[in-house]
Amino acid sequence: MSTSRITRRQMIRGLGVATTGAVLAACVQPTPQVQVVKETVVVEKQVEKQVVQTKVVEATKVVEKVVTVAAPTRFKEAPILAEQVKAGKLPPVDKRLPETPLIIDPVEEIGKYGGTWRMMDSGDGLGQLRMAIATESLNKWKRDVNGSRPNVVQSYKFNDTATELTIQFRKGVKWSDGSPFTANDYLWWWEQMVMNEKVGLATPAGYRTDGKPLQMSKIDDYSVKLTFAASTPLFMDYSVRGYYNSATHLIPSEYLKQFHPSLNTKYPDAKELLAQYNNPHQYPGRPVLWGWMVESFKSADSAVFVRNPYYWKVDPEGNQLPYIDKIEVKIAPTGTNWTELLLLKTIAGEIDFQIRDYPVKNVPVLKENEKKGDYRTMMWSRGDYAWPWIILYYDYPDKGIVDLMYDQRFRQALSHAIQPQPHQRGGQPGSGQAPPGGSQPRKPRIPDPRRQGRLRAVGEGLCGLRSEEGRGPAG
Repeated sequence: MSTSRITRRQMIRGLGVATTGAVLAACVQPTPQVQVVKETVVVEKQVEKQVVQTKVVEATKVVEKVVTVAAPTRFKEAPILAEQVKAGKLPPVDKRLPETPLIIDPVEEIGKYGGTWRMMDSGDGLGQLRMAIATESLNKWKRDVNGSRPNVVQSYKFNDTATELTIQFRKGVKWSDGSPFTANDYLWWWEQMVMNEKVGLATPAGYRTDGKPLQMSKIDDYSVKLTFAASTPLFMDYSVRGYYNSATHLIPSEYLKQFHPSLNTKYPDAKELLAQYNNPHQYPGRPVLWGWMVESFKSADSAVFVRNPYYWKVDPEGNQLPYIDKIEVKIAPTGTNWTELLLLKTIAGEIDFQIRDYPVKNVPVLKENEKKGDYRTMMWSRGDYAWPWIILYYDYPDKGIVDLMYDQRFRQALSHAIQPQPHQRGGQPGSGQAPPGGSQPRKPRIPDPRRQGRLRAVGEGLCGLRSEEGRGPAG
C-alpha cells in the first residue's frame, strides 16, 4: 500500500469531494432542470445532464453559463484496488458500485489517487475524524447550507400532513465488506436496538412526536414507511446532523446480530453490542458505509483507516472515491494540552488536514508559519448558528432573578444592551459576525426600523436607567 505523502492542496481536493457534493437523479433519463446558486462559486449539480458553472469576472459581476455534463458510463478505481481486482481478491469496480452511484462535484478540481492523510484527535472517541468521514446519513446538507439533499437515500416523500414519510434507499449500496445495505438494516436498528428493552437504546430526537414513537414498516428491500403521531416535516433535515443522528442509525445488521443478547446466549447483556454501535471506529472488521474503514486502533495512541473498496460515490469523470488511500490518526495522550500540541505539530508540518480545535488566538501563529509548515489556514463557515453564545442561566438559585429572565421585555432589553462589536474585536480578532442566537450568519435578516427605539424604551422602563448615545441601558 502506498504511504506517499500528499500536498495540502491535494488534501483539500480529496476531502472536499469525499464529503460534499451533488446527487445523481433517480431516473435514468431525467428532465434537465437547472438551479443557479449565486452565493458561491461552488455549484450543486441537481440533475444528471445539466450543471451551472459560475465564474467570478470582477468583484461585483458574476457570469453564469449552462454546459452539458454527461453522467459517467465507465468507472475507474484507485491503483491499489485495481491490483486486488487483477489478483482476483475483489470484483470489478462496476460490480462494487450501486445502480446509481452518487456523483460528487469537486470543490476545486478532480483529484489524483494515492497518499496518506495525517491528522490528530483529542481522544479515543475520534470526534474530529468522525465529523469528517463518518457522516453518511440519510440526507446531507447542501454546500450553500440551504436545505439538504439525498445521500444514502435515493428519494423520499411526505404525505400532505407530514405524518407519513416514504424513504427509497439507493439500490446496490454495499457495506465495506461487500455485503448489501438494505432497508432491513434500518428496520433492524429500530426494532432490535431502539424498541428492544434488552438493549435500552434511547429513542433519538425526531423519532418521537407527542410522546409517541414513530412506526416503521418495510415496503420492500429498499423502501420503508415511517408513520408519525403528529406532523413531522423536518425529520429528514434533522437526520442530517453530524455522525450521531441517522449516520449512526444505519448499521450492518447481519454483522451486529452476533452480539445481540436476544439472538446469542453468549452475550447476557447488550454491553458489547452497544460498544460496537457507539464506537464503530474502534473495531477493525466492523463494516461501515464510510469512504475509509478502520484497519487498526490503539487506545490513547493511534488509529489507521484504509480506503473502502465498496464506497458508493464517484466524481464526474467516474473515478470511484475517495482519492486518498490511507488516514493515520495520532491520538493525543491523556492529560496533555490538546490544542497546544496540535498547534506545534501543525507548524512542524506533521499535520496534513485538520478541521477544528484551533483557537482563534492561535490563528496569527498559524498564519505566520504557513510557509514553514507547508499548509493553508482556512476560516470555515460553521453553517449553523453563532458561536460563542451568551445564554441566560435559567436555573439560577434566586427566584426573583429567574422570574426577571423569563420576562420577554427584559430579554429584549438585555439583547439591545449587549454590544457585540467589542466582544468581536476582543475575542475574535475582528473576524466573524454577530447574528442573533440560533441564526445562521449567512442567512438574510429583515431589519425592523422600529426595534431600536422600542427596545431602548423597554430597557429604561425595566431597569430605571437612562441610555447613553443610543447604546442601550447604561452600566
